[in-house]
Amino acid sequence: IVNTPDINPAMPGVGTIVIIDSKLIYTGDKNASTPAINNQQGSVFARNLTIDYPIRILDLGVNRSAELPDGGEFSSKGVYDINGLTTTGQSMNLPIKNPPIIPWDEDFTNWAVVNPDGNGTADDADAINAAIASGKSTVCIRYGLININKPINFLDGHNVKRFLVLGMIKVGGPTLTTTDGVFDPTVKKPVFTIGTGANEALVIEGIKTRNGNYFQYIQNNSTKTLILRSNALYGANRAYRNRYDATHKPGTLFIEDMATLAENPYGKTQPGPGFLFDHQDVYARSFDPENVNPFMLNQGGNVWIMGVKTEGLGVPFVTTQGGYTEVLGGEINGTFKGDVHQEIINTTDANVSIIVSEKGRFPELVRNTVVVDTRNGVTKTMQKGVMPQTAKPGKYVTSTDIPLFISYVTKPVKQTGKAARQRPVRQLR
Repeated sequence: IVNTPDINPAMPGVGTIVIIDSKLIYTGDKNASTPAINNQQGSVFARNLTIDYPIRILDLGVNRSAELPDGGEFSSKGVYDINGLTTTGQSMNLPIKNPPIIPWDEDFTNWAVVNPDGNGTADDADAINAAIASGKSTVCIRYGLININKPINFLDGHNVKRFLVLGMIKVGGPTLTTTDGVFDPTVKKPVFTIGTGANEALVIEGIKTRNGNYFQYIQNNSTKTLILRSNALYGANRAYRNRYDATHKPGTLFIEDMATLAENPYGKTQPGPGFLFDHQDVYARSFDPENVNPFMLNQGGNVWIMGVKTEGLGVPFVTTQGGYTEVLGGEINGTFKGDVHQEIINTTDANVSIIVSEKGRFPELVRNTVVVDTRNGVTKTMQKGVMPQTAKPGKYVTSTDIPLFISYVTKPVKQTGKAARQRPVRQLR
């Protein structure tokens, strides 16, 4: 694994490598001085590795192998808390789960297929709702411009395992659209409402919306697993909410390869949060929320993210009510000149360990405040310049690199032993 200096003048700057839970086996000459990880520029975070190489890690030409024992943790640029560089901290190392495999139903009599109106003039909502209520395991919306002007409802007891969209969706209608950014669920309904189905999990994939305006996209009321995969939601000021109360425990959420963009008058971040995880277990990979404030609010949940990219100057990560948020790698991309500056990390009596790098195209897009951390009524801030800086002058200006920021009272209890190492992927039938 090599982290090389920038070789593309169009993309100057340095990179970050995050590698966890891996085994690196060397098959070359045992007498060679070959490193498993060669960090020539940038930073490396490594955790829980087993390494069989002549040299475990070279960091900027220095052999630091002794700092990365098998099963250990290594942050090449150090670990920071709200008071600055610390020599004792580690990441939270939250438990990780893989999404269950939902096998494709090969019996096409179990498919409900919706043929949208080709020119997008007719409302397809009734046909989609009928397909969901049909009792079929798979709902497939075929290619074409799909018009949705009324709410789409997965009612409690539905039998859908896979909701697959092949065409482009245009959302509108007076019950869904609001142009003033004010959200009243009694008047403006979510585009999709998910109830608790008959199956253990539901996967929703392939949604692509093309238009702006302000929408609440997904209201998840299910107590079972929901997988959001390969979706792109535009006009998504509030892309996701889940139900939580004393009598309702939300099911697990998996996010894979998902992007959202709020309505975008240039230079203005829209009201969010884009994603509100309320006392929910969330596992996200390749996650791209954009142009809302905040991008994500973890309210008492357990949120694990590997690979995130944001645009706009809202707060990317807000964690409250004792929640746990771990982010392993990502880019915080400052866009929209003239927008209001916001911090990158905001915590209130909560627990975080976060690794990301900021990238600003102009000086005014670089955040002056990096962290706002409140605990027991006392608020502390961290300004730009405390943590390392990344990127070179030129097209991108010097910005903050967060090699590992931590703020937590206690780590959650992790499973240990053989079961923890295996992390089996279950196949649902």
